[in-house]
Amino acid sequence: MCSQHVVVYKAHGHQLFVAIMTITADTWAIVSATGLGPVLAVALTLWREAAKAKNSRRLHVFRTLMATRRIHISNDHVSAINLVEVDFYKCRNVEAAWKEYRNHLIDNGKLEDQYWREKKENLLAKFLCEIGVVLGFKIPAIDIFRGGYAPKGWEHRDNRATNAVEYIYELSQGKRSVPMAATSFPVSQDAVDKQNSVQDALFKTLSGERPLKIKSEGGVDA
Repeated sequence: MCSQHVVVYKAHGHQLFVAIMTITADTWAIVSATGLGPVLAVALTLWREAAKAKNSRRLHVFRTLMATRRIHISNDHVSAINLVEVDFYKCRNVEAAWKEYRNHLIDNGKLEDQYWREKKENLLAKFLCEIGVVLGFKIPAIDIFRGGYAPKGWEHRDNRATNAVEYIYELSQGKRSVPMAATSFPVSQDAVDKQNSVQDALFKTLSGERPLKIKSEGGVDA
């Protein structure tokens, strides 16, 4: 409750009563809430929207990496890896796993054999596990390593496409040649008939069935 103090002033023979109200702490709280309430509500809304957008970006990266974990060459996979540095900034465990996985991928000094691929999948599983922890997913790394699916036909298709591009490049550099084999030649029927006639006449002459005509220089047949 508010208390009041009454002060009496005398001016020109008249009394003037002035009431001064003392504002309590509760009244100040009401006034502050009335003035600051809308501001705090807007600030809270903006904060919640920013947090929601941040979580949505992180979830997009996580979903993309999970969807492409069995695809050896994928533009989406590479794009998601490059976004981790931004969307998971200051997530120490995620950044450490990301750097380890990235360094393995960009190490050109190692042969991409079976050992290299198995280590790549192990590092990716660890990396995805750390991201899942940040997003609230409790997926063991071993389940991530064993999970996922990609048809063998995709790998075969990608390998053939890569080989075709490499072949065309080496062909343009003069390092490869195009194999060629003649399977048939264009033949004229008239030429075939004449050749058969010549062969037939030659055979009859050599076998004695047809005499060999000899023409002398004087134009007399022998």
